[in-house]
Amino acid sequence: MTDLKQLAEDSFKSTLRRIGIFTKEYQLCKIIEEIKELESAVSDSEFNKSYLSRHCKELTRTAEELADVILACLVFAERENIDIEKALRIKNEFNKIRK
Repeated sequence: MTDLKQLAEDSFKSTLRRIGIFTKEYQLCKIIEEIKELESAVSDSEFNKSYLSRHCKELTRTAEELADVILACLVFAERENIDIEKALRIKNEFNKIRK
């Protein structure tokens, strides 16, 4: 699988190609929008476990929307020059010892 840095770069380029110049505020709104879509997909999935994505036939709607949330966060990280792999490793280590 591609590493997170590469996914972040690829997702950023895709967003830039589709949207053009975009702001930090736009990207934060996009993350919130994707979280709302995930919430809807999870709610729908409680009634229909096999509810498939319209776009990616090999995924459930929940899996697709979760991927969208993560990709939107990766785009934000790339836009803000955040080394997300490093941040995740550091935060994970902190969470291991957190009480």
